[in-house]
Amino acid sequence: MSVKVVDDRTIEDTTKKNGKTVGTSRTWVSPDGNMLMFEFTDSSATNADPVTGKGEETRVAKGPAGSHAISGSWRTTKIDSVSDNGLSFTYKVEGDSLTMTTPTGQSYTAKLDGTEAPYKGDPGPTAFR
Repeated sequence: MSVKVVDDRTIEDTTKKNGKTVGTSRTWVSPDGNMLMFEFTDSSATNADPVTGKGEETRVAKGPAGSHAISGSWRTTKIDSVSDNGLSFTYKVEGDSLTMTTPTGQSYTAKLDGTEAPYKGDPGPTAFR
């Protein structure tokens, strides 16, 4: 992941996997420093359209003195939009296993005993319990 400081209130980040861009986002802070807005695209699923979205957060705590406006703690207050393919999850219980699948190709099948199960199809999490 690389982060670019655009100006004193805006950053952009790019996530790559194996040299290919799989995610981008732009995040900026309101002039008064109390509202954060974001837009993102996640194309980590190679078998589906990118997941896109945007939203807002409110400041919970300021960052250290002299830090970038984005620093600190934030709470999500509004998700304006997320593409449909980023909102669908299917869960199925069979015997002692739970299976989750998404239209974008992420999945796992986990035993209901707390052991780790591999998370497939996403560069982020690698296992769930």
